[in-house]
Amino acid sequence: MRVVSGKYGGIKLNSPETSAIRPTTDRIKETLFNILYSSGILDDSVVLDLFCGSGALGIEALSRGASRVYFVDSKKYSMDLCKLNLNKISGDIHTLMCDFSIALNKFSTENIKFDLILLDPPYNMSLEQKAIQLILNLNLLDENGIIAVETDKNLDLSKFLDTLDVQYKSRNCGNTTLHFISKV
Repeated sequence: MRVVSGKYGGIKLNSPETSAIRPTTDRIKETLFNILYSSGILDDSVVLDLFCGSGALGIEALSRGASRVYFVDSKKYSMDLCKLNLNKISGDIHTLMCDFSIALNKFSTENIKFDLILLDPPYNMSLEQKAIQLILNLNLLDENGIIAVETDKNLDLSKFLDTLDVQYKSRNCGNTTLHFISKV
């Protein structure tokens, strides 16, 4: 596992020693960030890496021009691994170990808005929908912001997203689907 591109490109990141964390592959990470880069969302952006696991997605965002990144995970093992990887880079970095809903409510109270929210929750737990709904209800997404969600290819978010006042598109990448959600 490594940082794919940007100022930290090539840096090797520590990988999880357990299957409890499912890191995004370098190929999917490259596809995700190439799409985000083409949208112009990364430069000087405020990013939230929710369900951060190893921190690889947020670190990639920092490497590619984000100005500030918040890393959130509820599991101690994940946060320890994330902090180990964060020691390899520098920047405006904030970590928070708690349930995603507590973190989102904290950000709302502090009036923090995000240009990019990266969601890569554990598969098969329906956390994507709960997190997206809460992000929108708390108005945490900046006016031109994007929520980027990584899911198993078999999870169809379109019926859920059709019920919301959002624009979205999806990109299938083998066994993974990337979803990009923005305000109307």
